[in-house]
Amino acid sequence: MPSFETLLILLVAASAASGALLLVFVLGRQSQGPAVVALSRGDFAAAREAVDPQNPDVRREERLAAAVACKHLLDFDQARAHLASLLGADPADAEVALELGLIAAYGHDHQTASRYFDLASKRPDLWEALTLHRAWLDLDRGQRRAALSRFEEVEATLESKLRFDLGEGDPEFSEWFLQAGALWHAAQLTDKARWASEAGARAAPESLLVRRISPPERPNP
Repeated sequence: MPSFETLLILLVAASAASGALLLVFVLGRQSQGPAVVALSRGDFAAAREAVDPQNPDVRREERLAAAVACKHLLDFDQARAHLASLLGADPADAEVALELGLIAAYGHDHQTASRYFDLASKRPDLWEALTLHRAWLDLDRGQRRAALSRFEEVEATLESKLRFDLGEGDPEFSEWFLQAGALWHAAQLTDKARWASEAGARAAPESLLVRRISPPERPNP
């Protein structure tokens, strides 16, 4: 049985380690810029205003957060300006390409959206998100059968992630809920469609993307 002195040393060491982890966590939160923080709480206007589009010294994470916020506010011109700057600095930036693809999709520029999605597909970890976005793009094209076939590739794992991993309160993933809702609506899965669409709207009440993503009153033929 360990002595009292040994237990005391172990307790002090554990407390020190715990304090160090807490310090790392706090410093990590503090190191986030205002645009990233505002985006995480769904304050898209604040995230957009936090970054000067003309400032070349803005960190990538801040500029990307501002671009995503602009997308949610349907300010596509400013979003593209931020993203073009980032893509100029790194033409292989898959996350930037994905966002450019989404903006093109919401403007019904399907060819440009597909081109950017192809560029983003070089990142294997983006496969699930890209499959969802490509399925929604097919739906926007009017290709309902192709959209639902593609959506089936990720539907089960995506539903689990939306319901249990992400939850309904994360504004940064509200777009996923809305797109899934539109696809379930097209599949005439009314309950799932209503849940996902309402969850997406609740998660990000400031987002205007619902105007571009929400399904019509009746499913496409």
